[in-house]
Amino acid sequence: MNPFDLKPQKADKIFTSWNKVLVKPYDKHTVDPYTRLRVILMSGTEFESVRYSHAFNRHCPNNDVRRRLAFMRRGEQIQQKRVASLKPANETILEHTIGYEQLAVDLTANLALSEKNSYVKKQLDFALLEVEPAGWKMEASTRDLHHDKKLFPGNIMTEYEKKFSSLGNPIYKYIIYREKRENKNCAATNESRKDAREKFS
Repeated sequence: MNPFDLKPQKADKIFTSWNKVLVKPYDKHTVDPYTRLRVILMSGTEFESVRYSHAFNRHCPNNDVRRRLAFMRRGEQIQQKRVASLKPANETILEHTIGYEQLAVDLTANLALSEKNSYVKKQLDFALLEVEPAGWKMEASTRDLHHDKKLFPGNIMTEYEKKFSSLGNPIYKYIIYREKRENKNCAATNESRKDAREKFS
């Protein structure tokens, strides 16, 4: 589905019963990762639209405009609930967080590829370079995956990868991981408890 090919519908048709608002969630074990990303992105987009409308409503003195905004906001709330209901209840907080991180990295990389302003592109590239200062380790990276002899073998093409590659855009790939860190505070606390046990035993 391409949102740019869809025609807008009348606002009255947005309002519907809860049976149609709450749709069947995706299966987290079989869903395409980019389907999850679309759900997160669109849910956040609708939610931010509702928040902005609330904020604008508080500073608008025209009651006619406020009534119209309230009508539109209710429709957007229904749309946001419908998109959010696609997320299954058995998806853990960690899995949801990983989805947000994947979305942030992919959006930043995509914007960096398509940005024509060299200054803005450098800012987007800098965001990707902040990986190691944030506590992650860079195992491998490439700015042209399909011509990388080390990373391309065994590569499985994603939907977006096929799309942007067909347009002649190079594909970026990063392999990062986070090392397990020892919590020194917990270690010190456990050592203190051990000393206390030995002292009073």
